[in-house]
Amino acid sequence: MNEREETRVEIVGTTERQCNRVRVQERVQAALAPFQDGARRCRVAFIDDNGPKGGVDIRCTIDVRIAHRPAIRVEAVAISQQLALQLALNRLKRRINHALALSRVTRRHPKKYFVAARMLAGGLPEARPA
Repeated sequence: MNEREETRVEIVGTTERQCNRVRVQERVQAALAPFQDGARRCRVAFIDDNGPKGGVDIRCTIDVRIAHRPAIRVEAVAISQQLALQLALNRLKRRINHALALSRVTRRHPKKYFVAARMLAGGLPEARPA
């Protein structure tokens, strides 16, 4: 069997001292776990909007490329890199859950012509009384 490819996570705009890269990579991969087909690439970028002045100016951007799906991009701004990452991951999880829910909804409802053909052929089981 083929092993599932590990998602390649690229972290930009931070140093080892500012943020633990291994922890960031683990958290991002955990957020991307619901995709069985696998995310191909993920880029996490930290940007200090106005330099070392302080304040709410640390921006975390997460770009995810997923096979056979549109790309997902989320951003969050906070006072620290850890908080910005947490907010961006929360947004990413919501977007992933929404995308998966949409795909489930469209998969569950067959088109009316398919249902009609199955009913005419006697392929659909009758409903059982509760």
